[in-house]
Amino acid sequence: MTSRPTGPLTALLAAVPTPEPGTELILRPHGDEPIAILRPDGRPPRVFAWRHGNAIELAAADDTRLPGHRLLADRALLQRLTAPLLGPIADSSLVAWRPGRRAVLRVRGANGRTLWLKLLDKKTWRRAVVAFAAFADHDDADALHFARPLTLLDEHAAYLAPHANGIPLRTWLAGDRPTPLDLLRRALSLLATTPTTTALPATDFATARAAAIAMLDKGAAMQPQLAGLAAAIATMTPPPANRGFVHGDLHDKQVFLDEAAGRATLIDLEGVSLGDPTFDLVNLAEHLRLRDLQQQRHDTGLADAVLAAVSERSRDELLPWQAVIRARLCGVYALRPRWTALTAVLREEAATLVEACRCAC
Repeated sequence: MTSRPTGPLTALLAAVPTPEPGTELILRPHGDEPIAILRPDGRPPRVFAWRHGNAIELAAADDTRLPGHRLLADRALLQRLTAPLLGPIADSSLVAWRPGRRAVLRVRGANGRTLWLKLLDKKTWRRAVVAFAAFADHDDADALHFARPLTLLDEHAAYLAPHANGIPLRTWLAGDRPTPLDLLRRALSLLATTPTTTALPATDFATARAAAIAMLDKGAAMQPQLAGLAAAIATMTPPPANRGFVHGDLHDKQVFLDEAAGRATLIDLEGVSLGDPTFDLVNLAEHLRLRDLQQQRHDTGLADAVLAAVSERSRDELLPWQAVIRARLCGVYALRPRWTALTAVLREEAATLVEACRCAC
């Protein structure tokens, strides 16, 4: 049986517009002031907050926790900053927004070029500057390319990134054409050995475990049963660690495959770090498996095939990573009411993986 949220979250959920087909509803519990994000396909997101007993629709241009929020409302300022790369702006559109954390604007120039303006909060921006510096003297490998920022806008805690060549992995997998998995495997094999600097933040099993627990705690606002899974994850013992480059958010929308050029491109580089590359590989595999469950209603085995092709770790060494990442995704999807049944599946699977880790030890 699924538990319902209580208090302000219940009230907000009842007050927001009913999602249209193709629209994702995402909840963000924040105590007495929760947030609901309606994310329709091909249209700007809408955000509602519960404040003083009412559901209020917010505007990204008013999000003062993003230092660059003026760029979303001041067309003249945006034009001045993008003119060297785009010339006159033909159109711009907000494609993503998480209040207080980030916003993404797609900007098209009259010259036919498209750029992506990403606005960050101050803390994430400081980390991003360090991350971007790690690529200063790095030459991309033939099969792997990084969509590095073209311009850093320090005053606005924002950057302009190029449009990635190729087709997103998610689109490949959902289409009729065979996905170029050999290209994906080559690119992922190169990823872990990307030259890094010691100045980068660290990402290890403890980081992944903490992220899973934090996300499960948030998801428990919708499904209190997740508190037990969070407690089980907290007891997990780290597996033996490798060391190398970590993208930090590798999933099927971050990887673009250009079959003709024989090259994969990775986007969203502000979270790169130095740590255990197994995190990236398992994170991508878990997202591939998640898409199977969403679209095919069963696990096709693609995720395991990709993971086996790019990772040299044993099944027992991969189990802890699969447990914590699947648990984190369980917390993520607990806050998306459309996927209540999927969340229950992920919860049971993650608990089984935790138990398998105990038996393996």
